[in-house]
Order: sequence, then C-alpha cells, then structure tokens
Amino acid sequence: MSSRHVESIGNDLVEFIKLEKSLEVGISKHDIEQLVESNMGRELTASAHEINDSNKDILNETVSCLSQSSSFQLVHGAIQHCHLSLRDGNDTMDYSNNTPKTSDPPKAAPTSFSLFDMLDQQGTFTMPPRITAGMIIEAHLSEGADDHISDGDCEPKSCLELLEQAEDIDDLSPDPETWEQIRLILFHGLTNNKNIINIQARYLQVHTALLGICQRGNGGVNNKAQWWDLAQNLVGSVILLSKVLMNNLEKSGNHIASMNQCMDFYWDLVKQLLVSLSHLALDYISSCVGDEKQIERMVLGMCFILVNDCSAITSAAMDPLAGWFEVWARFVPPKRMSAIVTCSGLGGVVLQRCYQLGSCAPVEKLVNVLNRDDASITAGTVQHANYLQSLSILRTLLNQCTPSSVTTMHHQFIDLNKGASKCISYGQLSDFLSPNGVVRTEHSFKLLNQVNVEMDDSKQDSIDVVVKPFQDALTSKELDEVPYVKWLCNTSLGIFSRSNTE
Repeated sequence: MSSRHVESIGNDLVEFIKLEKSLEVGISKHDIEQLVESNMGRELTASAHEINDSNKDILNETVSCLSQSSSFQLVHGAIQHCHLSLRDGNDTMDYSNNTPKTSDPPKAAPTSFSLFDMLDQQGTFTMPPRITAGMIIEAHLSEGADDHISDGDCEPKSCLELLEQAEDIDDLSPDPETWEQIRLILFHGLTNNKNIINIQARYLQVHTALLGICQRGNGGVNNKAQWWDLAQNLVGSVILLSKVLMNNLEKSGNHIASMNQCMDFYWDLVKQLLVSLSHLALDYISSCVGDEKQIERMVLGMCFILVNDCSAITSAAMDPLAGWFEVWARFVPPKRMSAIVTCSGLGGVVLQRCYQLGSCAPVEKLVNVLNRDDASITAGTVQHANYLQSLSILRTLLNQCTPSSVTTMHHQFIDLNKGASKCISYGQLSDFLSPNGVVRTEHSFKLLNQVNVEMDDSKQDSIDVVVKPFQDALTSKELDEVPYVKWLCNTSLGIFSRSNTE
C-alpha cells in the first residue's frame, strides 16, 4: 500500500473539513463516512456483506482478516494522517469567523405529523363543511320565501348548490324519512323547474354524481336503497318528460329551433338512464337476491317508457336491438312478465310498430330536431331503428312471457287498430307514476297482483298475427343485409316451433 495514497486521502479529508468550517456548516459523521467510502472501493462493502452472511463461529476470523486487509489499512492510515494534520495546523488555520464556533443544540424531533400538524397551525388549514340532509331540506323550504342558507361570511347557498357540493350519500340519508324528502327534491328538480333546462340539467348531473357514489366500492351494498331510488327517479322523469316532449312537438309546428335545448336534455336523460340500468343489472347479477320486487317495478317502468313513441325512438337511436330490455326481462319470471305486459300494454304497441315498419307520428319532427346543422339523420334511418327495436322487443316478450301472452298482445293490437286512443295502451300508468315519482315497490307489487294472467295456450289466429312480422322481415330485401335480423327472426319463430313440438 503506497504511503502517498494514504496521505492523498488524508489531505482530502483535511480540505473537506476546512471547507465545511469556512462555510460555518457543522461536520456530520455521515459526510466523513461518504468521503471515506468513495475512496475505499468495493472491497470494504464486500467484506461487510461477508460479515453479515457469516455465522457466529467464523465471525471473529472474518473480522480479523478484514482488519489486515488493504482497505482497512488504507482507511486507518488516512484517518491518522488527517488527525495529525488538523492537530498540527490548528493554530494556523484561517477561519472566516475568529470567534469559536459552538455547535447548535440538537433540535427536538417533531411530535406530530400529517393532519395533526396542520390542525396545530392556526389559520392555515380549515375543513370544508359537510353537506347534510338537514341543510338541503332547510334551503329547499326557505327558497319559497326568497331566503337561502348562509354559511358565515360566504354567499347564501341554494338547495341545488348544496346538492352539487354533497360528497357523502350517507349524510343525505340518515333515516328513510329524511332520504325520501331528498329524493323528492331531486325528482322535482328534474321534472318541475318551469322548463328551465339549465336547472334541470344541473339536477341530472347531481343524480349522475350520486349514482357514481353508490356504484363506487362497497357503495352498492351499503346504499342499495338510495341507488334504486335514484334510478327510479330517472325512470319517472323519462316517462313524464316524454309526454311533455310529445305535446311540445305537436304544438311547435315549424318552430323546431325552440325544441333543440329541450331535446338535448332529454337525450342526456335517456342516455344516463340506460347507463344506470346497465350498472344495476351487473350488480343484480352478482348478488341475485333480495331485489325481486325492485326488479319487477323497474321492468314495468321500462315498458311504460317503451310504450311512448318519443322515448322509444330515442332509445332505438342509442340501441336498435334493445339489449338492455332483454337483459332485464330475463330477471322476471314468465308469469310476472306476462302481468307486466298486460298492465303496460307494451305487447300491442310493439306489434303495431312492427306492422307499420317502425313508422309513427313524431318521426318527422324528431328528425328535424336531431339533425341540427347537418342532414345525416333521415326519417328512414330513425324509422328503421324503431322497426328493429320493435322486432327485438317482440321477440323478448315471446321468449320471456307465458304462451297465453300471445293472445293478450293480439287483443291489444286489435284495440289499437280500431282507432282506440294510445292512452288505453298505457294501462295503469296513473297508478304507477304519481306527481312525486314512481310508486313504491309495495304499490307496484299489488298492481301486478291485480292482473289476471291466463295460463292456457294461445289460439292459432293470435299466433299467426304475432308471427307474421318475423316472416315478413325474413323476406324483406331491405333487411336482407342487416346484421342479426335473420337470427332474430329465426329464433323468434323457433319459440313457436318448440312449443308445438312439446
């Protein structure tokens, strides 16, 4: 081992210490260790690992060998040289400060962390106020007197603003009675805001946010009742606004521009409903217990939505094959599904649309509203989508209902062709939807129990009437190249083939 190498390392240590003193920075043990380690190479590190991996019997031998190694001798000589140089030159070193430097007293370790430190520092951190059901209800009641809740020095907040800031659905539903008041506020916000579309759109965003909270993590388990109520709010809103939109289309004449904003909100509402239905269906598939009455009420609401031409056309534009309806229909037993079809009148309406090839009164005006700046959407396109959806729904009803439902659908179809009002096909809509939204599950359950479902097989003339739309679709040249149409029609005809074989 070269003595020059030892002196070089020692001089490096001296210069390092002088530099630290000139900068009036305390010399830490860690700094010296870093400088020494940078000149030791890898040998000492390897030796240290060897010590850690050794057992007690050979530990002393390993340490003895390490003390005789070149790395140890190098470090030992460098430290001795550094010590002698500092001792001999102590009186001649030129410090920037002639007063002796005393080390700062050690600082006490912090005793608190994170939120506790933030709370200890006054004026630097404040928790935002929690939005509770009581605050929202109070704001809603006071809005009629032009008075809003005031939060200290902040501006008064309206009921809608409080709902938009709510982040915990548990704070909005401390008990069933309080949650029912919140649900009513949300429902009326969607349907009864003096046709102020911007306000209705904000209430729709609140529903979307609260539905997202219910779907997140274990929210579907802890907030199942709130999840269903919010989805039923959307169902009731679509039914009510569909009737309003139909009336507005009839009264608007050529003033289609005034309907654009209304149609935008209605489109978003139907879209959000279909999204919510998909999440609820997935949740029910994974749980499959405890929600049977909720399922029946939801499917009955879907049927009332599909009876209306405006909502049927809108949903057909989003999903021409109505896959969302088929999924939900599979959750209901055949006898209960037959009661739902009888109560809603959906079978006769869908059968009539199939015979009319999807044509209905509001098609032309809806196309004018949907087109806006371009003419990419034609009446033929909308009519075609409505026709495909009607065929798909009819197939679902034949597959999921009892055989006697064919006769029920035939009778409903005859009544419509005789010029009966479409209101007859709504069945018991007034018993299903009140000004406060969709009725509770107990009421819808009793409503379906009142429907008399016959279990006898359908007559041949009824079967012929129901089968004919699928036979016509198979021979139609326009539908020859449309995907799934042949499969849809063949599987529908196969339902009757199986029943005749059995």
